[in-house]
Amino acid sequence: MVHRIEAFGLSVTDAALVVRAAALGEYSLLLGAGFSLGAKNSAKKNLPTSKGLAEELKQEFSLLLDVATAADLPLAYEDAVYKVGIERVSSFLRRRLTGCSPSWHGVVSSIEWWRVWTLNIDDLISAVFATKKIREIDFKERYRVRNDQDGLQVVYLHGRALNQGSKVFSLHEYAEALRGEGYWHTAFFTEFKERPIIACGASLIGEVDLARTLRAKNESRLMNGTPSIAIVKDVDAASAERLRDRLGLIPIGVSGEDFFGALAADVADYVLSNPELLPKSVDPNKARAFGRQFRLLLADSPGRSPPRQDFYAGDEPLWSDIVSERDAVLSFSGRIVESLRLGLRDGSPAVGLYGDAGCGKTTTLLRVARELSPIPVYIFTGDDDVDVDACLECLSSRSAVLIFDEMADIGVAVSDLARKAQKRRLKIGVIFSDRSRRQKGLLPQFSDISSLTWVDHSELTPADAIAVIEKRRAAKRLGSMGSWPTSEIRKVFINKHHGSLLSSLSDVDIGNGFDARLLELAKIIDGNDDLRHLVFAISQTHRWGYPLPLHFASAVSGIPSEVIVKYCLDDGVLSDILFVERRGIRFRHRILAERVFERNRNFDLMAAVARDLVAAISPVVNIQAIQAKSYAHRICKVLMERRSVYATLGGDIDKARDWYGSVEPFFGWNSRFWEQRALLELEAYNYSAAYSFSRAAVDKERHAFPLTTFGTTCLIIAGHRGEYSLDEAFKFYKEGEAALQLAMVEGRFQPETLLKPVETFFLHAERLWPLLSQRPDMRRRVQDDWRQWLRHAEDVGYFRHKPELEAEYQGWLLKTALK
Repeated sequence: MVHRIEAFGLSVTDAALVVRAAALGEYSLLLGAGFSLGAKNSAKKNLPTSKGLAEELKQEFSLLLDVATAADLPLAYEDAVYKVGIERVSSFLRRRLTGCSPSWHGVVSSIEWWRVWTLNIDDLISAVFATKKIREIDFKERYRVRNDQDGLQVVYLHGRALNQGSKVFSLHEYAEALRGEGYWHTAFFTEFKERPIIACGASLIGEVDLARTLRAKNESRLMNGTPSIAIVKDVDAASAERLRDRLGLIPIGVSGEDFFGALAADVADYVLSNPELLPKSVDPNKARAFGRQFRLLLADSPGRSPPRQDFYAGDEPLWSDIVSERDAVLSFSGRIVESLRLGLRDGSPAVGLYGDAGCGKTTTLLRVARELSPIPVYIFTGDDDVDVDACLECLSSRSAVLIFDEMADIGVAVSDLARKAQKRRLKIGVIFSDRSRRQKGLLPQFSDISSLTWVDHSELTPADAIAVIEKRRAAKRLGSMGSWPTSEIRKVFINKHHGSLLSSLSDVDIGNGFDARLLELAKIIDGNDDLRHLVFAISQTHRWGYPLPLHFASAVSGIPSEVIVKYCLDDGVLSDILFVERRGIRFRHRILAERVFERNRNFDLMAAVARDLVAAISPVVNIQAIQAKSYAHRICKVLMERRSVYATLGGDIDKARDWYGSVEPFFGWNSRFWEQRALLELEAYNYSAAYSFSRAAVDKERHAFPLTTFGTTCLIIAGHRGEYSLDEAFKFYKEGEAALQLAMVEGRFQPETLLKPVETFFLHAERLWPLLSQRPDMRRRVQDDWRQWLRHAEDVGYFRHKPELEAEYQGWLLKTALK
């Protein structure tokens, strides 16, 4: 297909990438003064250029300033404010820059945008998107994640002419904005670094408040495979070079009218010719949401494969490895494929894959996708929670399979998807994986899904071992065992290593590869504090499965992001150890991240790195981000988890307390922060602090989780106080049980929250019985409570995933009566 935007100098490949990303709504739009040219204000006067506005200020307020270029606008504004005051200047700007009407600009609204950023203070955007739902946001407002309720977010980075205050116009206001490091300036830096962006009419020079951002190169091509663009009419050679080489933007020297007109037509053609990505029969916003969150796996589209990708040396598998048949076909994939094919005939099959680290779960997921052809298989690549409604709507009329890897954090949404697909009898298959230790947490969420099959991937069968050996033998990657007969190597796999793939390969090639990389890494970072900070920061997030976003890595290490990228690419010093992908920087395999973290003994450094990470991420994490389960929130969640903090600090409880105190300025507003502090103190038997912190969590948010933590704390304290005073023990019991009851009420619309309070009550009430049964009033109260919690357990399906406890708990009242 020939695209119209190729006429502006874009290559055939880049034009195709731009059109696809624009069709899916992946581009952010950045607007400068040049975008507004051709529009009129309420008096039907053309909106001015920056230089023109400076001239008008000079004439309106009789300034002596000589206006030569656009750079004189801040001086003209400052002189006017000094001479006549902010109120008169603001009134002039309102008259001159509001009530705007577009000319050609309306074509921009025919394209879906991820977010719109504007450096202008006029209200042209309101008119351009008048037919769409938008939320206009001043840069001083609290950060908001993207959501359907807002519609399109339009962020005014320099304020608005409609408002007397909150503008970034003068040099003083630039400096104030820079000093404030506001939420939206931080969010813009994040987005500019890593997302595809189209800038129009913005010179991207002289914006002092954005200096940090505009010194950083856009890396969307590397991270998302999509180029970013700057549209500057009549761009000169020097500006084009700066945009291309320093900012990572493809300069296009045409008018916005010509470019967006061509792009809108190309997008319309793309939508018509790609119904599998954007089906016409569904809500287009849902189709785009689905297209952004899922990637269709096609054998003839292996995707990017970095030059140093080495599947046999332990790099995490990519789709290109499977397409190139580098993996051994194990028995697990055959069983799963058969289960899914049979289930899709008349239902919605689901498969849960679990196993130890390095057992090959991800490889099997990708192999299943290859073997299921011609059934379309989509892999989840989204950063936020799964859009269940988009999945159901886009796949309602066809068979398809959705893949989720390391999915415990999105387990609630995935189980909801499987449940709704099953109820509606849609032919949507779901396959997901995670480590064995996290499977326990997934069991309750999937307990009522009858079509679910669990597959333990921990141990290779003898036939699997032979398949791995023969595949590596063909690739000449059996290391020192290359001359051994297959039967002898199989014994090593099955007998010596008990079928563990990771452990088995440590005797072959992969283990030596890991050890060699760790030794190389130790030499590289020795004596280099910035690199050490960088590596330890990445290890702290990737050990949980989260690549570290590039801008956070740069903020923590102090290394410019473009330098970090160079370290990881081609012959860079860290290219055999680190890898840049869509979500950020990670180790070549998660196990490397875990070993770097585990082997480090500099706990003070690790604590400082974790604190710096939390500080860097905190501006874009708030209640809304938590509700959306944003990627930034998920990273902060694991960084502040008490066991993670305890491990980071080498098990030193006092240092853990100090660390939580150091990040309180960033997350003291968050109930989970106080929950984790409470649980830390509870496990250290510091009951007074645990009670206070868990109470603080409830005060911050009356939600099922903090209420359950408070209830747990009270019941444990009741057991402790029982040694000294039955009255105190009973008081804490009643307070704890009441908190758990309230947790059931608050969580009634979020069923996934209700199993924990049920489990908590039964566990601690039974332990407290020997104490409280000594007094009849206490005994009757606990027995009555027990009956009510049995009803709760039935209502929320607690015994579906723990059937062995039902008879025991039902018989508890009889046992206590006999006692």
